[in-house]
Amino acid sequence: MNSDKMNNINGNGMNNTNSSNINSNIKNNNINGNMGNERKNNGFGNEGNQENNVRFFLHKCPNCSAPIKVKYGMTSVTCDYCSYTSLIAPSEMEQMQSSQIAKSSSRKSNVILMTVMTPLMIVFLLSMISAFGSGYTTSGVIALIQCICIVSGMAFGLGKKVQNIRVGLLVVLVLLSFVLVVPFFSIMFHEDEEKEQKAREEAYNAELVTLDSSWPDSGIGEVVPKPDLDEIQIWDNTKEGLSLRAKSISEEFYKDYKDECIKSGFTECVKEYGNSYESYTTEGYYISVLLTDEDEFYLTAKAPIEMKKYLWPESGVGSLLPEPDNEYGNIVEDRNRSFEAKIYNVTEEDFENYIQACKDAGFTENVSQTQAGFNADDKDGNSISLYLFTDFYSTMRIAVEAQDEEE
Repeated sequence: MNSDKMNNINGNGMNNTNSSNINSNIKNNNINGNMGNERKNNGFGNEGNQENNVRFFLHKCPNCSAPIKVKYGMTSVTCDYCSYTSLIAPSEMEQMQSSQIAKSSSRKSNVILMTVMTPLMIVFLLSMISAFGSGYTTSGVIALIQCICIVSGMAFGLGKKVQNIRVGLLVVLVLLSFVLVVPFFSIMFHEDEEKEQKAREEAYNAELVTLDSSWPDSGIGEVVPKPDLDEIQIWDNTKEGLSLRAKSISEEFYKDYKDECIKSGFTECVKEYGNSYESYTTEGYYISVLLTDEDEFYLTAKAPIEMKKYLWPESGVGSLLPEPDNEYGNIVEDRNRSFEAKIYNVTEEDFENYIQACKDAGFTENVSQTQAGFNADDKDGNSISLYLFTDFYSTMRIAVEAQDEEE
């Protein structure tokens, strides 16, 4: 009987234990099920890919405060340090999961931020190096400020401040860097003009040299008479041109040198005004002699223009114009919105015929015409300018500008 009693007791105990385990499993399943429902209700069911990547979080032991690594889905955990078992509340798990997802989203935002801001930083940095390297100090300082704005914007964007503050500061700094683009280029152009003006002044005040050491031995030097001068300032001395200046020159010297030029064959297409004389030789050499009121003597000479056949554009604003019938010329500029050409050996009849061809091409608006000039627009606002120079080469200058984009 004792044996039967023991068996009944053991049987009841085992049944009770099994029942307890079953109830515990049911409870755990209910908890997990409720957690799954909460995740779905909170929108986490649509973030499956992110949950798969976020599988663990840290739980603080209530007994010893040690950090415990907990896997998502666990309802209890035992501390490795003090062996204390604590329950994991579903709300804590959901909060940790939301935090991990937010961190993952923040990392992606930071990657996008770096991808966008890094090229801007490179552009502004190169602009700064170029400006300082070219001697444009003020423009270089502006580019430096742009770099600081971008770096500061990246720092705020990657920081841990309140999201709205981070975005606001980032936008302000980026906009400031873009606004500074306008003064950067305007000041650079101003500094470039100052640089050119300084170069002209330096050329004007060039070091005096002896004429014998600077006069060309061939080309222009063989055609243009050599003036009887000791010291000169020379600006240009190439095969194509010669330009010099001498100070304290008398009017008698000017007249004597002009007579020498005439004896040397500079008698074509003469233009003479006071103490200024311009002319060509029959070969096309050009000379200009000038004596100013300050007794400064200027001599400019140019070699003959090399006649070449030109190729008329088939695209850009130049293609709006009819091609001239004359064979020789020079395309000075051929851009998408501007075009300039010089056509040689153009007679007055050729000029009148080309004006009519331009009118037939649609340049009939706002017409202004003289014997040597023609200006007009077409219906799209593109402007043409023609002028016939009465020089040795009977040059017709053709220029056209596209309508301003803002219009």
